[in-house]
Amino acid sequence: MLRAVLQGQSVCAWDCSETDRGKAFLCPLCESRLGLVLPDPEIRIEHFRHLDTSPCVSETYQHLEMKYWVARVLAAANRRVAQPETFVANRIADVTLGKDMAVECQVSGLSEAACARRTQDLNQAGYWVLWLVPLERYLEPIIRSTELERFLHRVYLGRIYALGMHAQEVENFVINAVHLQYKRRKHGTPQPSTLRFVRRRLVQPLRLVGLTTRDVFDPAMPTGLPPEYKLLRFMDPRFWRPWIGRR
Repeated sequence: MLRAVLQGQSVCAWDCSETDRGKAFLCPLCESRLGLVLPDPEIRIEHFRHLDTSPCVSETYQHLEMKYWVARVLAAANRRVAQPETFVANRIADVTLGKDMAVECQVSGLSEAACARRTQDLNQAGYWVLWLVPLERYLEPIIRSTELERFLHRVYLGRIYALGMHAQEVENFVINAVHLQYKRRKHGTPQPSTLRFVRRRLVQPLRLVGLTTRDVFDPAMPTGLPPEYKLLRFMDPRFWRPWIGRR
């Protein structure tokens, strides 16, 4: 995790240094002891780990690292205070920017209904939501899409926002607009679970400027969920028109 409690105060891992090793950090959820982990040749980011058995749900290092870089990158680009692991609407938002923007980093599979419900919970708390996935998944020409990807592909008008994880410095990270299209059969309709990654349409928002809001009305929402919600997107003229070309 990226946030801990020290002497009643909330602290972020990236604000800690070697002199903070051994301090009495506590988990803000279960209040068990946390240890500070600092970068080394195998670990790139500062973070906290539980020292004792904990009821907290474990997370992958990839998800942890993605939250870290999203918070650092978006804060630097938009000049707003970025906080990781913020309590919002009885859940923990991965990253918040100020009091009205939330970013959800998704590495593992998530159902369309769960994604929509999480978005609506954050919307009701006054937050617009940006969904990000790791770029590395799209380095293959053909992918087998998940429910979450099909949902994001639909509501973002033919693109998915993805963060590349290979950079070493904050200023070198970039969020990409990955344009996808359905793979078509020789005869008939596109395969419903297959999306093709179109390499020549990989767009990089320069310095991540222009983060803005977008009201969404999605008639294809899962049954029982309201069709209206609010998303963040990038205000870039290259993103306005979805690409629907054929290969």
